[in-house]
Amino acid sequence: GERRRPLRVFDLDADGADEAVLTNDTLTLVVDPGDGGAIVELSDRTRAINLVDTLARRPEAYHAEGADAPPYDRGRRGLFVDRFLAADGPPARDREIADQGDFRGRPYAMHARRAAGGLRVTLDRTAAAPGGAARVEKRIDIPGHGGAIDVRYTVEATSGRVDARFGIECNFGIFFQQQTRGAVTVGDRTLGLRRGGAGRGVDRCIIALEEPEIAVTITSDLTADVDVRPVDTISQSEKGLERTSQALACLFSWPVALAPGERFTAGLRLAVDGGSRGGA
Repeated sequence: GERRRPLRVFDLDADGADEAVLTNDTLTLVVDPGDGGAIVELSDRTRAINLVDTLARRPEAYHAEGADAPPYDRGRRGLFVDRFLAADGPPARDREIADQGDFRGRPYAMHARRAAGGLRVTLDRTAAAPGGAARVEKRIDIPGHGGAIDVRYTVEATSGRVDARFGIECNFGIFFQQQTRGAVTVGDRTLGLRRGGAGRGVDRCIIALEEPEIAVTITSDLTADVDVRPVDTISQSEKGLERTSQALACLFSWPVALAPGERFTAGLRLAVDGGSRGGA
């Protein structure tokens, strides 16, 4: 077949920072260290579908000010967005998730290389987190074959006492094309795609679409609180302000209480699987 370069690092979106483009026989992903070290594209090459395809919610001139102002995002909504929330229970279903760390949408240092039959990207940032400061390192491994990627996190307090809820958020944009039908499974409960849902002490979330027929499974090696919800955007139309769902956000989170030098570690696997995939 065609010869591909499995790892390329270049300034893809002309923002002055290099992104890493990783390719195997099944997936292409783009890691943007300038935008929170998130994966901003994940494409299934067999179907030519980008699962991330989301827009950032930007402040617009016509948006309301003050309490009624719709939320907007600091960065693009990608996969493996790192968030620090207040040190209490999982986020309430009817409230916007409030980020209290300085990681999401911010620049990370990146090192990308070929490794052990696949590709590895290591990203890290040290910045403010509730109660002090923390270093977040995430290591993304993509094997030479297949539709799964592994992401290993280490969160270490560097000063103060970090007392927070650490969250890893994956945003899927394809799930809100028109006429999309499917389901979300959190732990062993299956929920409507457009409503989402939540679970405590679970280790997996499955987002399955009927058309196109494709499923994404995220599993964690550490049981987590999982929150799956639609992400709404507000836009101007002839009828006035319209709220539309444009992505599905899946947040895995854990309480962390870390003195300087103490670490929290977690590993997540994201696997893309279609209905009837050909090949090995």
